[in-house]
Parts: sequence; structure tokens; C-alpha cells
Amino acid sequence: MILELRQLYLTTSIYLYVKALYKAKRTVWELTANNIIMVSAIGNDGPLYGTLNNPADQSDVIGVGGIDYDNHIASFSSRGMSTWEIPHGYGRVKPDVVAYGRDIMGSKISTGCKSLSGTSVASPVVAGAVCLLVSVIPESIRKEVLNPAIMKQALVEAASKLSGPNMYEQGAGRLDLLKSYEILKNYQPRASIFPSVLDYTDCPYSWPFCRQPLYASAMPVIFNATILNGMGVTGFVEGPPTWQPFDEVGNLLSIRFTYSDVIWPWTGFLALHMQIKEEGTHFAGIIEGNVTVKVSSPPHGEKDLEDEYFVEEIEKLRDDVINGGLGLAVFAEWYNVDSMVKMRFFDDNTRSWWTPVTGGANIPAINELLAPFGIALGDKILNGDFSINGEQSHYASGTDIIKFPASGYVHSFQFQDSSESGAAQNVLQISGMTKVDYSILGLLEVGGGRITVYGDSNCLDSSHMVTNCYWLLRKILDFTNRNTRDPVLFSDSAKRDLPLRVDDSLLPSRRTDVNFSAYSAVIGEELICGRDTRFEVWGTKGYRLQLMGRNRKLPGYPTVDLVTDLNGTVGTSNPRWDGLQKKVEGNVPNTPVRNNLSKSMDFLGLLNRDEVKPC
Repeated sequence: MILELRQLYLTTSIYLYVKALYKAKRTVWELTANNIIMVSAIGNDGPLYGTLNNPADQSDVIGVGGIDYDNHIASFSSRGMSTWEIPHGYGRVKPDVVAYGRDIMGSKISTGCKSLSGTSVASPVVAGAVCLLVSVIPESIRKEVLNPAIMKQALVEAASKLSGPNMYEQGAGRLDLLKSYEILKNYQPRASIFPSVLDYTDCPYSWPFCRQPLYASAMPVIFNATILNGMGVTGFVEGPPTWQPFDEVGNLLSIRFTYSDVIWPWTGFLALHMQIKEEGTHFAGIIEGNVTVKVSSPPHGEKDLEDEYFVEEIEKLRDDVINGGLGLAVFAEWYNVDSMVKMRFFDDNTRSWWTPVTGGANIPAINELLAPFGIALGDKILNGDFSINGEQSHYASGTDIIKFPASGYVHSFQFQDSSESGAAQNVLQISGMTKVDYSILGLLEVGGGRITVYGDSNCLDSSHMVTNCYWLLRKILDFTNRNTRDPVLFSDSAKRDLPLRVDDSLLPSRRTDVNFSAYSAVIGEELICGRDTRFEVWGTKGYRLQLMGRNRKLPGYPTVDLVTDLNGTVGTSNPRWDGLQKKVEGNVPNTPVRNNLSKSMDFLGLLNRDEVKPC
């Protein structure tokens, strides 16, 4: 009985460790997917192999090993290969690069200097080099071009291979700052494979593969390479990779591939399963060839969903939905100023006070984005369980819908409000009073498009998920993409005959005690036309004007009078829209005055006046 308990305890511990490690990997993926370049020490558990640490073992992270001044791998430096793929495949080459990490002079906590050793000393050297290399990219295009994959490409392709250590000890080799500079100086976004050359005759670098030639009837030899996609955070492998031998002898080698269909974030894998065919039983020699992989990346935006929105973005989204038939699905999060203020605490590491500048979502900004459709979210922090047609879900720190047009479909449920403003209400609820219904899901057809708003995104985020809401996501996408209506979501009981309204003065407000512009890519910035822009906006600062004609509309974008089409239920008193109205009046003479929305519609080249080229 004791043995069984020990076995159960051990199994549970391993499960919890693996689960925690997976959550850590997800967190790192989220960071790098948001264009943060992460440099991490490989660990100090050498010289044993497979001892590297997380997050340095992840393909989207630059893992750094340590060497001494004689260019020998430091005995303490952890070795590859990466191990977390091994239960389902084969590990990758790690570390990525090595840098000096033994007897490095550094500062003491108090005063003076001392000698430091460890891969945690080598990784700051690489991080400093990365900062220098960032300055190589012109500032005007830096935000568009720079990403974690590009930086890793520059480092591993420029690294100097050391004589002696194998690939699982040194990765691509020693950091070479000048060669990395030359690569970045004229860099064009592309995809690549690391390592780019697999040479089984190169010993000891290709150890252990170089110790045993391939031969017929042997088990396949597997090598797992990393795909680096400098073109975008998401990419796709188009069709199976191909083996192209340099001569007829190369046909004696059979290569099968397993690979990432989707490359995210920035990286994927390409595993080669190599085996000599039976007809090569008596062959002795060298086989050479190329493996070709075609990678594509869709245009991508760089919008932080906790940031603000340009007025032009709001206008364009409105037109794309109403005139272009775009489907829009919004999964929001909590936002409550009183609760954020109470979260303030003193950070012992930075010796400073920390306070959140926004909630789980920037609800005031999202409300501006949704204002043209007569939709707004509140500042409740709701928690509880609910059911739709037998599907159970947990609502975790979500917000409520407080404005929604008539003819839309709204679903409400009873929840507990855990915001600071809801504390008194919760005391009454505990005393036995009836709970209040909160609207959390709204569906609306507007113009040629469709909109769905749901107040909680935790059910899609594995970091905080209690129960998933994939079933609801499928129904939402069926509606927004194909106008397929679930009979329960679109039941008569959910349809609103009157709009859901609240005075604009009661909408969630921005914090006035923090400087949000210090974190924003919108406030005080100009909107620049990017690769994913559908078309440029006439007369807008930061855009290049390419007029095609006069008094013509963009094809496929008929003009719609919003107020008429929405039966007068859509309106706004947003001062940012008023500012745009004044801008229109100043730029376009004799503009007929209707209202903010319809005049703004004229301003966009959706535009009753001009046709413009795509970017």
C-alpha cells in the first residue's frame, strides 16, 4: 500500500511539473508572438547532455551557452539537444549561440567589481549585442521589420563555428557581432532553416551522426531542424518538403518529412527521417542534395489590443463591416478603474510602485471602436457559471454589455460582480437578495456585415481557462463568417425590441492618474499605411495619395447612410469623432452637413469622391 502511494505521488508530481512547464511555454509564446525578443541562458547543468533549461530550449527564444577565453565550452554550460519534443519525436539543436561566460568582470551589488561565471553571464552579453543590432535597422522601418526570427537568423547565420565542440554544445557557434551587423544591414524578410547545412562528414561538429555512416536495412536516422520565419509571426508550409539530390546516387537515399503545418510564433520544425534504400546495399560514398521547403506568411498587423485606436481605424472598420460585409467577433475582458487603483503595490526588484495602466482589456478604447454600431461594454468584473442549450461555461472576470441596438440578440445571465463598485451589491446578494442579470453576449447584423460581442476571453486562453468556450466560438464564427444562425442564440426570447441604452457619462472612463502615452503606439503617433491595409485613406496624414479618378466610388463599397440603415439607434458624442468632423470641413469644401457618422463616411475614400489604389 505504501509503494502504491509513493508511485501515485511520483506520477502526480510529474504531471504537475509537465503541466506547469507547458503553461510556462505558453507564456513565452505569447511574449514572442507580441514581437518581444527573448534571450535566455541555457543553464549551468553541464557537461551532461539534455540538461538545458526553459525557456532557452524553446525555438522562438535565443538560447545562449557559455565559453571561456580559450573558446572552449565551459564545463558548467548545459548541453542540448532539446528534450521536450522527445516523447513525440526528436530534439532540436540547442544552444543557438555561445558567448563568453567564464571569469567575466561584473559589478558587485554594493561597490567595486568581481569575477562572474555562468550562462547567466553569457546571455546578457548576447542581449547587449541584440540591442546594438537593433540600431542597425533604420528607425523608420524598425517596427515593421524587426522580430524575434530575424534577430535569431542574424545571430546564428553569422556565428563563428568553434573547432572541437559539437552542435549540441555550441549551437551555431560563437557570437559574431560584426557579421550579424552585415546581415541586418541589407536584410530582407525571409524564411530559413537552422542549421542550414547538415553535413554528416563534419566531425566532431555533427556528433553523434558523423560516427556512424548510413547503411541499408538500418533504422531511419532522424534530425530535427528549426524553421525560422522572418516574414511574419504566423506562416504556413505550402505542400510537403522535397529532397533534390545533386546526382543519380542521391536517389539511393530516402527522406521522409514531418513538419509544422503552421509556423507560430515565428518558428516551426522540420524533421528529416533518412534511410538508405535496399538498392544501396553495396554503395559506399557520399550523397549530396538539397531539401526545399516553401513557406508563406499572410500580411499581419501589429495592433496591441490593450492600446488605443486611430480614428481612421475606427472609420475603416465601420465601413468594412457595413459596406464590405466584414464579420467582427469581439472577446473582451474586465476593466474597472477602482479595482486597478487598489492593485497598486511596491515592487522590491525595481524599488518602485507598480500600478496597472489598463485592465484585461482597454474597454474605453474598445467602446470607441464599437461606438459606430451603438455597442458599449461596462466596467463590471463578473464571475459565475452559465449554460446555453446544455453547454456549460464559466465566466471568469468578464465584463458586461451596457449598450446594444434594437433588433440585435442579447443573452443575459446571473453573475456575481467582484469589482470594487460591486462589493456592496455582493454583500446584499449573500444576504439572500435576488441576483441581477448581466448581458454578456450580443449578436447583430448591420449593413452587409455581422458583429458578435462576448465579454470574456478567458475561456479561449489556456493560461487562465477553467472551461473552454470553443463550442460558442464555433457558433459565433458560423454567424460572422457565413451568416449561419444557431436557433438557440437567435431565439425570439433573446431578440431586443428596444435598444439597450445607458447615458454616455456612465461609460467606463480612462485612468487620469497614469501616463498611458508612455506605453501606447497610437497616442501622439501618426498612422502609417502597412502591408495589411486594404486601401489608403484620402487626405489623411501619413498616407500616400494615389488618385485614380474623380467622382467615383471604390468598387464593392456602396455608400450607406448609417443613420437610416440602423433606424436611428446608432449615434456618438465622442470628441475624437467631432475632431474628425472639423478636419473634414477644413479639407473638403462644400461638404453637406448630415451628422458625424455620415460626414465621416464621405471623408473616407469609400468615398463618394475618389478611388484610390491598394497599398
